[in-house]
Amino acid sequence: MSASATAAEPILPIVIGTAGHVDHGKSSLVRALTGIDPDRLKEEKERGLTIDIGFANFLHRGKFRVGMVDVPGHERFIKNMVTGATGVDLVILCVAANDGVMLQTREHLEILTLLGIKRGVIAITKADLADKETIELVKMDIAEATKDTFIEGAEMIPFSVQTGEGFDAFKEKLAAMIDKVPPHDGSGAFRMPVQRVFSVKGHGAVLTGIPLSGAVAIGDTVETMPSNQQGKLRHIQAYHGDRERAQAGHSSALNISAIDHHRIHRGHVVAQPGYAKTLRSVIARINTARTLKRALKKGTELKLLIDNSEVTGSLHILDSNRPKIAASETALVRLELQEPVVAATGDRFILRIPSPAVTVAGGRVLSTSQETITHKDEKRVKLFEKKAGALDNRNELAAMTCLEAGGTGLSDTELAQELWLLPKEAEPLIEELLKKGTLLRSSARKLVHKDAWADLGKNILALLETYHKEHPQAAGMPEAELQQRTALEPRLLNEVLAMLSTDKKIVREGEVVCHAKHAVQLSAAQKKALDLIRAELKAGGFSPPELADLEKRSGLANKDFRAVISYLTSRGEAVLLDATFIMMATSIDEAVSRARKFIGEKGEMRAADFRNLLDTTRKYAIPLLEYLDGRGHFINRDGVRIMKR
Repeated sequence: MSASATAAEPILPIVIGTAGHVDHGKSSLVRALTGIDPDRLKEEKERGLTIDIGFANFLHRGKFRVGMVDVPGHERFIKNMVTGATGVDLVILCVAANDGVMLQTREHLEILTLLGIKRGVIAITKADLADKETIELVKMDIAEATKDTFIEGAEMIPFSVQTGEGFDAFKEKLAAMIDKVPPHDGSGAFRMPVQRVFSVKGHGAVLTGIPLSGAVAIGDTVETMPSNQQGKLRHIQAYHGDRERAQAGHSSALNISAIDHHRIHRGHVVAQPGYAKTLRSVIARINTARTLKRALKKGTELKLLIDNSEVTGSLHILDSNRPKIAASETALVRLELQEPVVAATGDRFILRIPSPAVTVAGGRVLSTSQETITHKDEKRVKLFEKKAGALDNRNELAAMTCLEAGGTGLSDTELAQELWLLPKEAEPLIEELLKKGTLLRSSARKLVHKDAWADLGKNILALLETYHKEHPQAAGMPEAELQQRTALEPRLLNEVLAMLSTDKKIVREGEVVCHAKHAVQLSAAQKKALDLIRAELKAGGFSPPELADLEKRSGLANKDFRAVISYLTSRGEAVLLDATFIMMATSIDEAVSRARKFIGEKGEMRAADFRNLLDTTRKYAIPLLEYLDGRGHFINRDGVRIMKR
């Protein structure tokens, strides 16, 4: 294994990280493997102590560059340890043979397990400082400490980098482990949490980190968030070599034009434009640490460590009737943050109590929607519980993301951005879900989950039932009021109402909607007035009496009279043509028949012709003609009506 890098050497897109107690040989191991001193800070060299994360690399099997991250072991630098663990695929847990398992060994194990690390190898370092019996006792100690962790049962290899004894065996074991790690494929939209920021004279801002997804090439435009700046990639380096591209699994340095590096800090994100969101509220599922001493309660102040960021926040438990979360428990929570972070659905994080500084939980982000839900929003809570089980299945996650969006749905681009996928990667996924019927395409070209679509209908039916109870004499709810109550855009509301009407669940007459089971409850006086009004309207034909006259003759109060008129119009018996009169539907049908016959014979019809055909006045003919125009019976060309072809 050599340390020198050239641009010609391909990079194996995985990253190895160290973990373990302070002074347990992590940095010495990295130097022995790579020939690079990971302690870059002057203070680190003076104190012989790793404070911040260090980067190195080596040549794996003489073919591929592999990156290494050395993390600090001291308890005061756990924040930097978590930063270093972000993006790591394989961990080397270092335990000194002359010391055994120590406090930070256990905390690092807890953190790595909570972060979802899956692979690791155990290095028993400084084997030259302990006899065989002591090493065997250390192995027993390690076996106990690693129980129920991601590294339980892993092979333990004693060696000394000072004498070289056992080191070849360790390197071979490490190489075999590397061969088993699935490399990142560079798919998805590019995203790199920033670990270091600096400026190079004559070149400008340089941002370093380990990309979590996607790939970028020189000349691409990228975005930094939350500083909200854009610039082009001028130069890329990985492992001391110039590169044409950076991708997930490469520890990379990006030289970006036209951005102010003073506005960018550790924890900010470099990403493909349009994807990154800044969040002050996070809905998440957490797993509490086995070592948690005091249960977490509502309002507990915590430090959130996520994607190289550290922010303070407060805890809100979303599980109903659950006042606290004890050790080794799982819970759905909302974290309210004092500062914004940039995160994506599925991101892993660590929670620590500020004082005394202790790791209490780890978790995964479930939503970036920033909903302020509480434990009372049981339906939404259940949705997020279901979404938690879909985080590692792309198709299921896409479906759940659309369900989370509700009846409004998401555009193809919006869904791709939520999943951090390129549009071309999201396209086959969307097509498959549409084909299965899991997703539906609305008239607005939005992707709506079938259950969200069904919920829209259920909600409207429930609103109508409530309205009918409150207004038993009304024929139905005005569509304008229904739109206001549902907050749906008109085209979507119309689409849902059409579906319900086709399924015979509602009756839609004019501008009024009623439940199919609704029957207006008229009083005896109203029923008597109804018979009178029907007779008057039929007798009036094309010149019906005005509403004011009908109201006087009915003997009803205005509210009761209006209910009767609504009864007639909602059932299609009569049509309200303007604010002063209504006309029986049979009379309107007769008017259409006469007009069609006239145009068929004459080729066209003017307003005066229509008035004469009905033997009525302009007072009635013009509103009726305008109503028929609006219904598409005729084509109106400057006052001349012709038939539609």
